[in-house]
Amino acid sequence: MGEEAELQVTAPEPGISAGSFDDFFRDRFAKVARTMMLVTGDFDAGEELAQEAFARTFARWDRFATLEHATNSVFAVAWNLARSRRRRDSRAKRAAGRAAAEMPPTDETARVNERMVILAALRELSRRQRACVALVDYAGMSDREVAEILGMRPPTVRVHLARGRARLREALRPGGDE
Repeated sequence: MGEEAELQVTAPEPGISAGSFDDFFRDRFAKVARTMMLVTGDFDAGEELAQEAFARTFARWDRFATLEHATNSVFAVAWNLARSRRRRDSRAKRAAGRAAAEMPPTDETARVNERMVILAALRELSRRQRACVALVDYAGMSDREVAEILGMRPPTVRVHLARGRARLREALRPGGDE
């Protein structure tokens, strides 16, 4: 046995072995998912982004020279996916806002808007005009009843009522100042 065994040292092949992806995934997935959760502010979105980034990394696994290269790549892919998602969500929100603005108002929305316009017009009346209009036109009282409540004579109520109605017609007329 005088012969010495000859050791052959072979240089490692470029790239990462295919079997090492499982270890890579187990070691890094949680960190990538948590990082993307912090980026997006949403745990589920962070996990989805990490899953997609690892799936894309796996598809190109044979192209990575080192684990560090693969780690940097998976983070870069996840970050780019997060940016794309944010842009897509932003466009969708703007489109939804435009669609909502273009939608004809519902009956309830129209009624609320009309009430707001009427209330604003009523605020422009004098206190006595507003009281006369509200008591006669809304509450359905007679000028005598309103006169008694407000401490006026019925002809005075009718004057305030006429002036108040005229100002409301002007304020509420289509195309007029609202």
